[in-house]
Amino acid sequence: MTDKTVEVATVSSHHTVSTTSTTTTTPYGGTTTSSASCTCDLNYLRSVQGITKILEILLSFMAFIIMVAAPNRNGSLNFFLFVAIAACAVSSIILLLLCTHLHLKVALPWNIVFAGVYAVLVVVFFVAFIFAAVNAANSFHGSATTLGFFAIVAYIGSLVSAVQDWRLSRQMMQQTPGGSTAATGPFSGQQEPPAFESQY
Repeated sequence: MTDKTVEVATVSSHHTVSTTSTTTTTPYGGTTTSSASCTCDLNYLRSVQGITKILEILLSFMAFIIMVAAPNRNGSLNFFLFVAIAACAVSSIILLLLCTHLHLKVALPWNIVFAGVYAVLVVVFFVAFIFAAVNAANSFHGSATTLGFFAIVAYIGSLVSAVQDWRLSRQMMQQTPGGSTAATGPFSGQQEPPAFESQY
C-alpha cells in the first residue's frame, strides 16, 4: 500500500478550486481520496449551481408549509406533502456535501450518484405534482402545487447540469495529460488521471 499527496485541480463550469488530497493505493488497485481540509466554499454558494440548490430547498419547504396549513387534505395531497419535505431534506444534504467538499472523503462516482438522485426527485416530484394539481380544492392547494412546479424546474436544471458534468468527466478521464486518448482500463506507470469534481 502506497500513499502519495497530489494537488487536485477541481474543474466546474464556473470556477476552479485547487484541493490538496491524499491518494491511497490499495493492493487491489483501488484508490481512495480524502480531502485535507473541510471548509465552506462560498464561491459555490454564489455559483449558478449553488443558487439552484438554495432555490430547490426554499421552494420545496414553502410548498410543504403551505400544504400543511391547507384544510381538507386527501391522500394525494398528503403524498405531495411527503415528497416536498423529503426533497427539501435531500437537497439540504447535497448542498452541505458540495459546499463543504465532504463528498471528496469517499471515493464514489459522484457525478452518477447525484444525477441519479436528481432523476428520481424529478420523477417523484412530478407525479406528486400531478396528483396534487388534480385534487386541488382551494387556494392553499393551488399555491403549494405551483411552488412544487417551480421546484421541479429547479431540479431539472440540476439534473441537466449533473449530466453535463458527468459527460465532461468521462471526456477528461479518456484523455492522458499529453492529450491522447487513454486505453480502456486503469492508468499505468507514473501518470495520474485527470481529476474532475462535479459542482452542481
